[in-house]
Amino acid sequence: MEKLKEQLIQADLNRLNVEMDNDEDLKILLNTKGKDFPQDSDYLCLIQELTEEYQERTLLDVINLALEWNFYGTKTHSLFSKAGDNLVGFVAYISNEKEVLQIKMFSFDLSRPNPVFIRDLENLINKLFNDGFEKISWSAMPQNKANKIYESAINKFNGTCWTKDNLVYYEIKNEGNFDNLYKR
Repeated sequence: MEKLKEQLIQADLNRLNVEMDNDEDLKILLNTKGKDFPQDSDYLCLIQELTEEYQERTLLDVINLALEWNFYGTKTHSLFSKAGDNLVGFVAYISNEKEVLQIKMFSFDLSRPNPVFIRDLENLINKLFNDGFEKISWSAMPQNKANKIYESAINKFNGTCWTKDNLVYYEIKNEGNFDNLYKR
């Protein structure tokens, strides 16, 4: 069976709206309020990290918030992960000229969130280093189950992590020895 070629494309709300019109499960996922996710949900952790009003916020609010992020001296990049003709995830990152300062991402695939998430994170790290960034950093709440995936990435890419102010911080430096994203 031929693998679907996955790529990161510019986030476009019109494209997302069409996708939600054609995929009721995606529409439900993106419009579920924080209070309706299980307490141990990675999705709830993501919403909590980004807004104090997490009980009433949705993953669609997270996407909209990322599209509006604007911090002095930085640039925000909002992308969809696409496999075949389908959107399978969302990623946003904030960077300056040399570093990625924060990453937030999630899978649209509830049936297989971890494999999609792991693949997307590793592909993103490779892409960012191939784009010339010297360092990639991000943070997560300690109770976020995705921390196991983040720790795996830290180990694979020889990074570091530490806990401070009720967040876990991750950092990977570009040592010039990362695989090209398109080489498999």
